Amino acid sequence: MDREQTHASLRTTLLEEAYEVLTAIDENDMDALKEELGDLLLNVVLQAQIATEAEEFRMSDVIAEINAKLIRRHPHVFATTNVKDSSEVVANWNVIKQQEKAAKGKTAVSVLDGIAPALPALAQAQKMAHRAERAGFKWDNHDARLAKVREEIEEILTAKDEAHRAEEFGDLCFTIADWADGYSIDIETAAREANQKFARRFRGLESIVRKRGHDLNTMSQADMLKIWREIKRREKR
Repeated sequence: MDREQTHASLRTTLLEEAYEVLTAIDENDMDALKEELGDLLLNVVLQAQIATEAEEFRMSDVIAEINAKLIRRHPHVFATTNVKDSSEVVANWNVIKQQEKAAKGKTAVSVLDGIAPALPALAQAQKMAHRAERAGFKWDNHDARLAKVREEIEEILTAKDEAHRAEEFGDLCFTIADWADGYSIDIETAAREANQKFARRFRGLESIVRKRGHDLNTMSQADMLKIWREIKRREKR
């Protein structure tokens, strides 16, 4: 079966392992991180081996390419370019990336070119919003972003049917990602941490309910919220 693997067939596994690495980092579990980085590295090795057998490229080519790229994109470290601050480093980085694309005959048509379509939706939305802002399509301040969020919520509330409502929910998600970008908040990380917080609190709720001999399905909303607030108070203490 292993001999039948292709670059595409290993795609899902590669993505899963990358998320396992993120989970280990989020949980600050160094033993798990060590293990998951190994699993991720194995996927890189497998991709390179498939390419080697197909005479496409070798692992040594992968290493040589990233080594050359790091040197090329960091002239302030490996050459004589002087920079004032991190913003100038980023500006130089973007110029060098455009030069690299031009050298390969890949002239950018849009500032959105190059954003990975397989990114999680919120991360992709934030990258699009950030690049659009760099190109001049931007809000004047945080209040303007917030006004747009409120506008999208109102459009959800006044949607004429389910399809329209679903579309407006998508617009709201994009706008929230843009709003977060205005505060330099990584929306994907914030959302993932919110998921973890909910899961932790909900498991706590389930545990308390079981210990008290109750069932969530038969509890009133008021009783559930009372326990939920109790869990939140415990976390703050």
